[in-house]
Amino acid sequence: MSDALLKPIPYDPARAKTLLAEAGYPNGFEVTMNLTAWPGRGFLPDVGEAVATYWEKIGLKVKRRPVDRAVFSADFRARSYPGVALAYAGPIIAPEPWELFARIAQTKSAVHLLVEHPKLDAFIERLGAEPSAAERARIMREEMGPWLYEYMPAVSIGATHSIAGVGPKVGEWPLIPGHMGVHNWEYVSRK
Repeated sequence: MSDALLKPIPYDPARAKTLLAEAGYPNGFEVTMNLTAWPGRGFLPDVGEAVATYWEKIGLKVKRRPVDRAVFSADFRARSYPGVALAYAGPIIAPEPWELFARIAQTKSAVHLLVEHPKLDAFIERLGAEPSAAERARIMREEMGPWLYEYMPAVSIGATHSIAGVGPKVGEWPLIPGHMGVHNWEYVSRK
Protein backbone atom coordinates (compact mmCIF):
# COMPACT_ATOMS: atom_id res chain seq x y z
CA MET A 1 0.00 0.00 0.00
CA SER A 2 2.78 2.45 0.87
CA ASP A 3 6.57 2.53 0.81
CA ALA A 4 6.40 3.70 4.45
CA LEU A 5 4.89 0.35 5.37
CA LEU A 6 7.92 -1.49 3.99
CA LYS A 7 10.04 -0.27 6.91
CA PRO A 8 9.16 -2.37 9.96
CA ILE A 9 9.03 -0.72 13.35
CA PRO A 10 11.52 -2.58 15.56
CA TYR A 11 10.65 -4.11 18.92
CA ASP A 12 12.27 -1.60 21.28
CA PRO A 13 10.93 -1.61 24.87
CA ALA A 14 13.27 1.23 25.94
CA ARG A 15 11.97 3.47 23.13
CA ALA A 16 8.39 2.50 23.97
CA LYS A 17 8.92 3.56 27.61
CA THR A 18 10.37 6.87 26.43
CA LEU A 19 7.40 7.48 24.14
CA LEU A 20 4.97 6.66 26.96
CA ALA A 21 6.73 9.18 29.22
CA GLU A 22 6.68 11.84 26.48
CA ALA A 23 2.94 11.22 26.06
CA GLY A 24 2.38 11.83 29.77
CA TYR A 25 2.35 8.22 30.96
CA PRO A 26 5.73 7.73 32.69
CA ASN A 27 4.20 4.97 34.85
CA GLY A 28 2.17 3.43 32.03
CA PHE A 29 -1.60 3.11 32.19
CA GLU A 30 -4.27 0.47 32.61
CA VAL A 31 -5.67 -1.38 29.63
CA THR A 32 -8.02 -4.33 29.28
CA MET A 33 -7.13 -7.14 26.88
CA ASN A 34 -10.07 -9.30 25.83
CA LEU A 35 -8.99 -12.91 25.40
CA THR A 36 -11.62 -14.15 22.97
CA ALA A 37 -11.51 -17.21 20.74
CA TRP A 38 -13.26 -16.72 17.41
CA PRO A 39 -14.65 -19.45 15.15
CA GLY A 40 -11.73 -21.08 13.35
CA ARG A 41 -9.26 -19.03 15.39
CA GLY A 42 -9.10 -20.65 18.82
CA PHE A 43 -5.46 -19.58 19.21
CA LEU A 44 -6.32 -15.89 19.67
CA PRO A 45 -6.37 -15.90 23.51
CA ASP A 46 -2.74 -17.11 23.40
CA VAL A 47 -1.83 -14.27 21.02
CA GLY A 48 -3.56 -11.78 23.33
CA GLU A 49 -1.64 -13.18 26.29
CA ALA A 50 1.67 -12.76 24.44
CA VAL A 51 0.84 -9.15 23.57
CA ALA A 52 -0.24 -8.44 27.16
CA THR A 53 3.13 -9.74 28.37
CA TYR A 54 4.98 -7.41 25.97
CA TRP A 55 2.90 -4.47 27.19
CA GLU A 56 3.65 -5.28 30.83
CA LYS A 57 7.38 -5.17 30.02
CA ILE A 58 7.00 -1.48 29.09
CA GLY A 59 4.98 -0.60 32.19
CA LEU A 60 1.35 -1.02 31.17
CA LYS A 61 -1.00 -2.62 33.66
CA VAL A 62 -2.95 -5.18 31.65
CA LYS A 63 -6.22 -6.60 32.92
CA ARG A 64 -6.88 -9.84 31.10
CA ARG A 65 -10.54 -10.51 30.41
CA PRO A 66 -11.30 -14.04 29.18
CA VAL A 67 -14.64 -13.61 27.48
CA ASP A 68 -16.90 -15.80 25.36
CA ARG A 69 -17.39 -14.56 21.82
CA ALA A 70 -21.16 -14.19 22.28
CA VAL A 71 -20.63 -11.87 25.25
CA PHE A 72 -17.88 -10.02 23.41
CA SER A 73 -20.09 -9.57 20.35
CA ALA A 74 -22.98 -8.14 22.38
CA ASP A 75 -20.66 -5.72 24.21
CA PHE A 76 -18.96 -4.83 20.96
CA ARG A 77 -22.16 -4.00 19.08
CA ALA A 78 -23.24 -1.82 22.00
CA ARG A 79 -19.81 -0.12 21.94
CA SER A 80 -19.75 -0.54 25.70
CA TYR A 81 -15.99 -0.54 26.19
CA PRO A 82 -13.94 1.92 24.18
CA GLY A 83 -10.22 1.43 24.42
CA VAL A 84 -10.34 -2.30 25.10
CA ALA A 85 -7.76 -4.27 23.14
CA LEU A 86 -8.10 -7.69 21.59
CA ALA A 87 -6.10 -10.09 19.50
CA TYR A 88 -7.88 -10.62 16.21
CA ALA A 89 -7.13 -12.55 13.05
CA GLY A 90 -9.51 -11.39 10.38
CA PRO A 91 -10.71 -13.80 7.74
CA ILE A 92 -11.55 -10.74 5.67
CA ILE A 93 -10.36 -10.39 2.13
CA ALA A 94 -10.88 -7.67 -0.43
CA PRO A 95 -9.44 -6.70 -3.80
CA GLU A 96 -8.03 -3.43 -2.43
CA PRO A 97 -6.73 -2.78 1.13
CA TRP A 98 -8.99 0.22 1.77
CA GLU A 99 -12.05 -2.03 1.40
CA LEU A 100 -11.02 -3.82 4.59
CA PHE A 101 -11.06 -0.52 6.43
CA ALA A 102 -14.54 0.17 5.07
CA ARG A 103 -15.63 -3.03 6.80
CA ILE A 104 -13.76 -2.82 10.12
CA ALA A 105 -12.72 0.80 10.67
CA GLN A 106 -15.32 3.22 9.39
CA THR A 107 -17.84 5.08 11.50
CA LYS A 108 -20.64 3.90 9.17
CA SER A 109 -19.68 0.22 9.23
CA ALA A 110 -21.46 -2.38 11.33
CA VAL A 111 -18.22 -3.82 12.69
CA HIS A 112 -15.64 -1.62 14.41
CA LEU A 113 -12.69 -3.86 15.17
CA LEU A 114 -9.94 -1.37 14.57
CA VAL A 115 -10.56 2.34 15.01
CA GLU A 116 -12.95 5.15 14.25
CA HIS A 117 -11.26 8.31 13.03
CA PRO A 118 -12.61 11.20 10.91
CA LYS A 119 -9.52 11.19 8.69
CA LEU A 120 -9.88 7.47 7.98
CA ASP A 121 -13.58 8.00 7.23
CA ALA A 122 -12.59 10.72 4.74
CA PHE A 123 -10.07 8.42 3.03
CA ILE A 124 -12.65 5.62 2.77
CA GLU A 125 -15.28 7.99 1.34
CA ARG A 126 -12.78 9.34 -1.22
CA LEU A 127 -11.60 5.90 -2.24
CA GLY A 128 -15.14 4.57 -2.50
CA ALA A 129 -16.09 7.37 -4.88
CA GLU A 130 -12.90 7.28 -6.97
CA PRO A 131 -13.50 5.43 -10.28
CA SER A 132 -9.84 5.21 -11.31
CA ALA A 133 -7.91 2.21 -9.96
CA ALA A 134 -4.64 4.07 -10.58
CA GLU A 135 -5.82 7.07 -8.55
CA ARG A 136 -7.05 4.81 -5.73
CA ALA A 137 -3.63 3.15 -5.65
CA ARG A 138 -1.97 6.58 -5.54
CA ILE A 139 -4.19 7.76 -2.66
CA MET A 140 -3.47 4.57 -0.72
CA ARG A 141 0.27 4.69 -1.41
CA GLU A 142 0.97 8.43 -1.05
CA GLU A 143 -1.68 9.64 1.41
CA MET A 144 -3.50 6.97 3.39
CA GLY A 145 -0.54 4.59 3.83
CA PRO A 146 1.80 7.18 5.35
CA TRP A 147 -1.01 8.44 7.61
CA LEU A 148 -1.73 4.89 8.83
CA TYR A 149 1.98 4.30 9.43
CA GLU A 150 2.21 7.45 11.56
CA TYR A 151 -1.15 7.09 13.32
CA MET A 152 -0.73 3.34 13.96
CA PRO A 153 -4.29 2.22 14.78
CA ALA A 154 -3.22 -1.43 15.04
CA VAL A 155 -0.11 -3.53 15.11
CA SER A 156 0.04 -6.58 12.89
CA ILE A 157 2.04 -9.38 14.41
CA GLY A 158 1.77 -11.88 11.61
CA ALA A 159 -0.44 -13.64 9.15
CA THR A 160 -2.60 -16.59 10.09
CA HIS A 161 -4.75 -19.05 8.26
CA SER A 162 -8.14 -20.33 9.27
CA ILE A 163 -9.13 -23.94 8.92
CA ALA A 164 -12.33 -24.65 7.04
CA GLY A 165 -13.50 -28.20 6.53
CA VAL A 166 -15.26 -29.16 3.33
CA GLY A 167 -16.55 -32.52 2.25
CA PRO A 168 -19.57 -34.78 2.05
CA LYS A 169 -20.41 -34.38 5.76
CA VAL A 170 -20.67 -30.58 5.56
CA GLY A 171 -24.25 -29.42 5.13
CA GLU A 172 -25.60 -25.90 4.73
CA TRP A 173 -23.38 -22.85 5.15
CA PRO A 174 -25.51 -19.71 4.82
CA LEU A 175 -23.36 -16.98 3.32
CA ILE A 176 -24.15 -13.28 3.00
CA PRO A 177 -23.98 -12.16 -0.66
CA GLY A 178 -21.23 -9.60 -1.17
CA HIS A 179 -19.56 -10.29 2.19
CA MET A 180 -15.79 -9.88 1.86
CA GLY A 181 -14.68 -12.61 4.21
CA VAL A 182 -15.23 -16.06 5.58
CA HIS A 183 -18.21 -15.73 7.90
CA ASN A 184 -21.16 -17.46 9.58
CA TRP A 185 -18.98 -20.31 10.85
CA GLU A 186 -21.40 -20.88 13.70
CA TYR A 187 -24.23 -21.64 11.25
CA VAL A 188 -22.49 -24.40 9.30
CA SER A 189 -24.49 -27.61 9.67
CA ARG A 190 -23.60 -31.27 9.31
CA LYS A 191 -25.29 -33.59 6.85
